[in-house]
Amino acid sequence: MKRVIGIGNALTDMLVNLNSDTVLDRFRLPKGSMSLVDTQLQTEISKSVAGLPYSLSLGGSAGNTIRAMARLGCQVGFIGKVGPDTTGDFFIRALDNLGIEPHVFRGTERSGKCVSLISPDGERTMVTHLGAALELSAAQLGPALFAGYDCLYVEGYLVQDHALIRGAVQTAKACGLQVAIDLASFNIVDENRDFLRALVAEHVDILFANEDEAKAFTGEAEPLNALQSISELCPLAVVKIGTRGALIKNGGEVVHVGIMAAAKPLPSAIPPAAITGMDTASTTCGTSVMVVACPICPPDSVPSATTASAPQRSIRFARATDATTGITLMSASFQRAIYFSGLPAPVVTAATPSSTTTWAISSAKGLKSMMLTPNGRSVSSFASRI
Repeated sequence: MKRVIGIGNALTDMLVNLNSDTVLDRFRLPKGSMSLVDTQLQTEISKSVAGLPYSLSLGGSAGNTIRAMARLGCQVGFIGKVGPDTTGDFFIRALDNLGIEPHVFRGTERSGKCVSLISPDGERTMVTHLGAALELSAAQLGPALFAGYDCLYVEGYLVQDHALIRGAVQTAKACGLQVAIDLASFNIVDENRDFLRALVAEHVDILFANEDEAKAFTGEAEPLNALQSISELCPLAVVKIGTRGALIKNGGEVVHVGIMAAAKPLPSAIPPAAITGMDTASTTCGTSVMVVACPICPPDSVPSATTASAPQRSIRFARATDATTGITLMSASFQRAIYFSGLPAPVVTAATPSSTTTWAISSAKGLKSMMLTPNGRSVSSFASRI
């Protein structure tokens, strides 16, 4: 198996569950955006949400990807810079606990932090102070850092320092590594489009982008056209298309990868619920999403009516380490599939003729997202991602 080393902004995530979007309006934060702010503004925003449920975790775009790869059993490392503070200690300790080889430098500024404001509908608005992460320089990235690795994974947010990102990929290529880059938010791609296109054409082997990022990078609104445009710059192009999965082009081959795996029976029973909730569908089309995030935050949201023209979301909060169940009322048969990403053969399917079906999720760390999609006279899918 190939060894992958990531480089990115070393950030600790503070995940805050909002009761409303009032704080976004107050600080003029575009919903769903990522804003770079100074430490004073970030502190002011943090104080404005004091008392709301929150949790801390290893963060940053590259950090999250490398963490996922570590859980899949890959041999991985991470390059970044933190401050001389307890937040920096937490970040390095988190890498060690996850089995990620830390190549982390200490800076003079306070450690970087991302305050992730989670709206009631599940949308995240990120307020980031990079702090010591900005002190990482190309001069610190000697060939020894890349010894024993096969691929460098670069987060697109590093584009705020052109010299750093260029130096990283040039050194990695000189050491014989492949280079993969995951584009940042569409607004950052817009601001650095010419630089990014030149970088990709000269040094990048694999590029990841979501639909908005791909559009900003290529000017193509249609994902398939954007995929083609990206593939003209690098050998392997990936465009993520949300719940529809991803489009991949490698050479002349184009593949569409869905989000669900093959079915396999559940091996054991599920313990009692940490929370319960109910969704009802008023029509036979549409989508309803229930999200479970830590820490506990009662009460449940009200049941949501789902229609084809106006999909609604219901939010549930509970401890991420507890088991969770819910009850779904449907007018027809119900088919379910539970998908735990990162585990082998992880899917469960079951069918029932009853109008009331109970579903459950086993205990696991991390966020749990459950999606129920009515279609025709039956429910076509129900997914849980961890």
